[in-house]
Amino acid sequence: MPPFPGLPAITLPNIGADINAALNAVLSGALTLPPFTFPALPPITLPNLGALGLGLSAALNGIGGSISASLNGLGASLNAMLSGSLNLGANLNAFIQTGETLAANFASNIGAGLNAAIQTGENLAANFAAALSTLSIPNLGLSINAALSANLGAALNGLLQATGSLTGGLTGGLAGLVHAGETLGGSLATGLAGLAGTGNALANIWENTAAEIGGALFGGFAATLGVGTPGVLGLGTALAAGLSGAANTLEQTGGSLVVSINTALTDLELSLQAAIDASLGIGIAA
Repeated sequence: MPPFPGLPAITLPNIGADINAALNAVLSGALTLPPFTFPALPPITLPNLGALGLGLSAALNGIGGSISASLNGLGASLNAMLSGSLNLGANLNAFIQTGETLAANFASNIGAGLNAAIQTGENLAANFAAALSTLSIPNLGLSINAALSANLGAALNGLLQATGSLTGGLTGGLAGLVHAGETLGGSLATGLAGLAGTGNALANIWENTAAEIGGALFGGFAATLGVGTPGVLGLGTALAAGLSGAANTLEQTGGSLVVSINTALTDLELSLQAAIDASLGIGIAA
């Protein structure tokens, strides 16, 4: 390959030096400014402050004199008006005299009223004492005591009689109820005993009947068929056993029925007794 051609020489500017020189020129005050031209101010004339102070003082003095004269005239006018129109001295004297007259009249009226009230109270006390002297307090107490005793005695006697009647009625009712309960219990016991006897008799009859039927069947079949029929013999024995079991079952059923009826009657008696006790308790409490 052929060699590359040579590049021309490049000279770079010294930028850092230029910046440094510009900063030094600005900071050192070597910067040149254009000339400035200020306009001319107009002439200022100050007022005469001494003459102004004198004018203010004169004005204030005049205002003070006017206010003082006005106040003096106002005071004189008020004094003349109060002295001429209200006439306070004469009016106060008349007011004081009126108050004295009113106080004197009030005192005299109060005295007369108190005297009249005292006299009325004395008369009332004398009349009350005279009435008390004619009233017999012990006799009044005895009369009240006698009247109360008579009324209370009659009321208590009536209450005792009513209580006795109620007690007699309740006693009779209870006695009749107890007697009725005893009669019912005896009748039920008799009926249950008869029912039990009937059940036992029926069971015995069934048992005897079963035994007779079994014996008859056994004898008949044994005589007719002979010893060669053991099956028929077993049939008769089984039939007799079945009839005996049926009789026993019937007897047990009759006993259970008796026990059930007895229990039901006992519960009925207890329920009736509880209802009667509750009713009597409520009636006596009322």
